[in-house]
Amino acid sequence: MIRRIKKNHRKGNIFLFIKFVACFIVILFSFLVVFKSVDILKYKHTIPMIALVVVGYLITLMFLQKLSMYPKVNYPGLILYSLIISYLAIVSMIGGLRIYYSRAFLLLSFIFSFVMLLALYFLENKTGKFKFVSLSPISLAEEKAFAKSNIEILPGLDSGHADYEGIIIKEIKDLPPDLALRITAEAIKGIPIYSFAEFYAAFLGKVPLDYVSPELLERRMPYSIYSDVKRTLEFVATLICLIPAAVIGLFISVLIKLDSKGPILYIQERVGQHGKVFKLIKFRTMFLDSESDGPQFAEQNDSRVTKVGKILRKTRLDELPQIINILRDDMSLVGPRPEQIPFAREFERLIPFYSLRYAIKPGLTGWAQIHRGYTSGIDDTKEKLEYDLFYVKYLSPWLDLLIIFKTLRILITGFGAR
Repeated sequence: MIRRIKKNHRKGNIFLFIKFVACFIVILFSFLVVFKSVDILKYKHTIPMIALVVVGYLITLMFLQKLSMYPKVNYPGLILYSLIISYLAIVSMIGGLRIYYSRAFLLLSFIFSFVMLLALYFLENKTGKFKFVSLSPISLAEEKAFAKSNIEILPGLDSGHADYEGIIIKEIKDLPPDLALRITAEAIKGIPIYSFAEFYAAFLGKVPLDYVSPELLERRMPYSIYSDVKRTLEFVATLICLIPAAVIGLFISVLIKLDSKGPILYIQERVGQHGKVFKLIKFRTMFLDSESDGPQFAEQNDSRVTKVGKILRKTRLDELPQIINILRDDMSLVGPRPEQIPFAREFERLIPFYSLRYAIKPGLTGWAQIHRGYTSGIDDTKEKLEYDLFYVKYLSPWLDLLIIFKTLRILITGFGAR
């Protein structure tokens, strides 16, 4: 559904064609610039290298087409991450097959590819705001949120605007007959009609709790297939990371012991998939007995956090021991963050559909984690749940990859949601 909405509100496929043309321009330009570094006469050696770079560019295009369908995407960063993955694959192929290569050629083709894709992005997005008609009142907060996604919400069909991308309906059953007839006429003309819930999800990355429906949250068959593949990949990845994680963990353990009294690890019962309770493992970041009065919400500048704990939380290294939870199949690399039992039980009672987040395994990082961060009450938790339900609904390898990209950016820069 997200893909359909995003495609419908774009202005044709001309830029997709330009991207493929730009691919060959980039490669040709790179070749001409560095021809002194490439032995043109040895075409049997140079052609495979050029072919790999072309393939790498096309792979990057595929990544961008898939990942850009999701909301809240930092496109320049996405271009960079996608190109890095493609060129790592190219370098691996060159090394494995012992193909002739030019460092200057590879470096310049990478730079020119990034510049061209970035230029194409700005060309695609200089068309101004996209306009949609809403037949039901939209709150000021929702209107501002849509505005950040370059979306202008028009108040109705009689707003005086003749050009708009589609019509949004909150509750079709509540529409008066005359308005239903007008919508039907617009649909016949080819104007897309969207439910508020799917539109909200497509541009804000959240499933609105007031408009949750069985259709919006129905499970899809590909999920069962992907979940098995995902489990295998994560198991192999965590095994590979186990030794370097142990070395880093040993160093962190010493710092924790020198900084404050108490155990190195913090083990706490959390609620996992299908409501099953498991023991989550973290590095201790708070002073001993900091929760002697019972569990409390974590805060951005929590006075209970130690000096080393602040660094661990900012760099997310306090979560490192959870690779053990992943190996034990308690958790996944990507998924909703597991909640403490007292809070979970309270949220289950107060927030409708809260238990839907138990449909999949909790994760080390997640869609809500990278966008909402700390919560300090019911309202914040409701918003975070909307992000979690988006992930439950639209779970896919591409969404997981996007979350990993965003998590890496947070780890590298130190800025972002917690």
